Amino acid sequence: MTTQEFSAQYKANRTELLRFAVKLTYDKAKAEDVLQDAILTAYRKRDLLDNADKFKSWMSTILYNTFINSYRSKKRRKDLMADKKGVQGYFFNRSKVDNKGYQTLVKEDIEKLADQVGEQSIKTFFMYTEGYSYKEIAEEKNIAVGTVKSRIHFARTKLKTLINATPYMREVA
Repeated sequence: MTTQEFSAQYKANRTELLRFAVKLTYDKAKAEDVLQDAILTAYRKRDLLDNADKFKSWMSTILYNTFINSYRSKKRRKDLMADKKGVQGYFFNRSKVDNKGYQTLVKEDIEKLADQVGEQSIKTFFMYTEGYSYKEIAEEKNIAVGTVKSRIHFARTKLKTLINATPYMREVA
């Protein structure tokens, strides 16, 4: 694929790729960063794509893999910093002091709303928010991965509805 073909395909599919990146990251700024990294990777490997009709699916795969690699890298960095006991490890790569007071209050309010969601779904949802993968939750609860995904989706949409119905919680959503 030539540079001109690559550029034309990218311009034609940019909005859909950005939309996909936003779905992955839930943040437009992060989505643009991931998309930029994916575009650089794809541009370097543009010679591997023979059929320009498959550009969108090829780019989507690269975008997804870039997001996953970024997520794993951040997780490893976080785990590495958690293992450091000394002062140097604690202050490495930190620019501010975290005050988790507001997040704690929001979490408590969400836990109060959780009673209205349903026990099975909310337990699965909280396991997911604690960092368990779909597969780990499925094995722990002895259910199918698809069931895990549907319970998490149900809990998320129900919580959004409840949060939007609670006046002081609207700014959280």
